[in-house]
Amino acid sequence: MTDEVLLQRQVARILQSRHFLRSPRLTQFLQFVIEASLSGRSTNEYDIAQTVFGKASDFDPQSDSIVRVGAQKLRERLLAYYAQEGAHDPLTIELAAGYNPVWHPQPGARERPEGPAAFPSARPFGVRHPPELELDREIVGRDEELQRLGRHWEQAVAGHGKMTCLIAEPGIGKTALAQEFLRSVGLQNTALVGAGHCHLELEQGEVYFPWKEILENLAATQAVAESLCRDLAPGWWHLLAKRTLESNEGWVLRQEMRRLLQALSEKTPVLLFMDDLHWADLASIDLLNYLGPVIPSLRVLFLTAYRPSDMRLRQHPFLAVEPELRMHGICEELPLSELNLQDTRHYLNQRFPLNGFSEALAPWLYQRSGGN
Repeated sequence: MTDEVLLQRQVARILQSRHFLRSPRLTQFLQFVIEASLSGRSTNEYDIAQTVFGKASDFDPQSDSIVRVGAQKLRERLLAYYAQEGAHDPLTIELAAGYNPVWHPQPGARERPEGPAAFPSARPFGVRHPPELELDREIVGRDEELQRLGRHWEQAVAGHGKMTCLIAEPGIGKTALAQEFLRSVGLQNTALVGAGHCHLELEQGEVYFPWKEILENLAATQAVAESLCRDLAPGWWHLLAKRTLESNEGWVLRQEMRRLLQALSEKTPVLLFMDDLHWADLASIDLLNYLGPVIPSLRVLFLTAYRPSDMRLRQHPFLAVEPELRMHGICEELPLSELNLQDTRHYLNQRFPLNGFSEALAPWLYQRSGGN
């Protein structure tokens, strides 16, 4: 078997996996860079923007980071695939710098037989959280916040759902704290965990992007989520495979999401995280507002993170939604303060346990970082 045939078979396996089956753009991204590499063509941000993302000829990579964001998502999705379904595949494919794919044999792996048996069935019911949430992080100075999140989670597990907003300016550690919390919940093996991200360049261009990412994440890692989404939310299931949304589908999608969350939370508690809410599109906020009155009756904790300065600067629609949610006890803010000198010392000792650092290092680092 030639190297090219082996590579094409590996690409086919990846694209038929749960991690890519409902991600047409990531599928097209991977196919484009692989085909370009096999034909000896160089790839650049401009070509990818036009071919994969349908950008016009006046695309400016300096002001539009959609290709860089897509590349990062592709790298994360490949890592997730090889951590699960592709753990024993003969080839590992990665996206290197400059959007160039590289591939190499996996040690001890062997070519799998073709046909349906070549692809594993859905994983059994139980928590399946994304590989990016498995990262070991040095979390310091956040014990009180983690305990508070833990109490919110206990309430959700007991059937009193809640929305919690992590609020802080850039660099304070909103995402790191959320990922640590999601990781700790996932390790309990008693929950369904999903995450999505809002992106600045998609705020006005693609509706429901963070919700679609959450559903892609759940469907790719949890068999029951995929089954319920297909049966109870066919509009969302089809939306994952297409780029556009018909103008009359919004109401149907809102009802489907409510039914889906109700069904999921009846089977197991659900923890959902939406990062960078200050960049969420209007449709995503409308859906959040629609679900607000339903959340308290579900075993769901909806966790978000945002920058208050960006919210105010952009006059974001969530500013009109959050006060009413807080008034009804549905939403609770959790502001994050800057770290202090003691936290900085703790971080250094935890990150470098066998260090001979000068006593002056921690104060110097704290002064330079400003608790960031």
